[in-house]
Amino acid sequence: MKKQFLFLVMVFLGLTLKSFSYCSPTFTNSSGDYINGVQLGTINNVNTGPAAGAPYYSNYTSMSTVLIAGSTYTLTVQCGTWASASSNIAAWIDFNHNNIFDPTEMIGFVANMVGLQTSTIVFTVPVTAISGNTTMRVREMYSQPISSFDPCNNFGFGETEDYSIFIPAPGPFDIATSAMLAPKNGCGLSTNEVLKVVLFNAGTDTIFNFSVGFDVNNGFSIGNVAYTDTILPLTADTVLIGGADLSTPGLNNITIYSSIVGDLVPQDDTLHTSVLHYPTISTFPWLEDFESASPPWVTTGGTWTLATSLGFPFLSAYGGLQMAAVTNSGTGQLIGPCFDFTTLTNPTLKFYFNQYTPFGANYILVMGSVDGGQTFVQLDSVDLYN
Repeated sequence: MKKQFLFLVMVFLGLTLKSFSYCSPTFTNSSGDYINGVQLGTINNVNTGPAAGAPYYSNYTSMSTVLIAGSTYTLTVQCGTWASASSNIAAWIDFNHNNIFDPTEMIGFVANMVGLQTSTIVFTVPVTAISGNTTMRVREMYSQPISSFDPCNNFGFGETEDYSIFIPAPGPFDIATSAMLAPKNGCGLSTNEVLKVVLFNAGTDTIFNFSVGFDVNNGFSIGNVAYTDTILPLTADTVLIGGADLSTPGLNNITIYSSIVGDLVPQDDTLHTSVLHYPTISTFPWLEDFESASPPWVTTGGTWTLATSLGFPFLSAYGGLQMAAVTNSGTGQLIGPCFDFTTLTNPTLKFYFNQYTPFGANYILVMGSVDGGQTFVQLDSVDLYN
């Protein structure tokens, strides 16, 4: 078996505030206690870093996803960088549209998370949920007992984020594209990947004939398949559709859509998702000097870029003209290629970096993955200020 390893470099240097329509929770500090990622349906808000300042609230209601009454979903969350197992994340959805996050509307929580831990909350939308637009609230609360998790209370350390949810009204025919289970981020993705897609019959009648299609990178790779299958009302079905070309290294944006005759709820027909394809390096020694226009490193959720300096004061690249750079108030991930270490017995990774960090709380995390980027573990960290 090949031993492949993937490296990721994360920099945190330093999101938006707005008026509140629900209760107005506040935190007095962040200091590593924040929400670094929220993913649900078409909401994909990752590597956000902490909010700009008190009350540590971020309004992301411009981001929305469709949830179907009676269907089950997975909310993926990532906590901030505080190292001790004391970060708690809970989420609520206002299913009855009364502008209150009732105790029964908590969809779940994750307790005692450690720095940059990613966890999931699985929940089912009640069949009694009122249709229309509503709000989901996600909160990170430092060192709070489960009994005190609350959507509105003021706490010392943490962050609050709000998102928009749309729940369509049921009709006779309504097919929803709810998730793509495979493929995942990884190495060696091909020109003929098979998409594993979850569909949901949100209507009141049984579905017998439907079609599913995909579009990769705005027309680079497209496909459409007609299916004859039976999906009972308020039940899910999984279909496979081949021919997706995900061979391009980097981020492959995928649009998946389903259709049936008589579907009057188009809001839940389409799913937008993405898959990262990491190129594989198997010849060593290997050097990345970032001198090429498109090095085999990808960036996600942040402000990494190729640069010749970091501004004031001037910081030059090591051994060349260009470097991968992120400036103050930036954050994000710089993800390397996959390394095939099959022929090596004691591989060593070395980085050269320059920094100018006068504001404090700035650091680099070096993380590694052995499963193609599905999960990462911290290998090292560098405090750029102290």
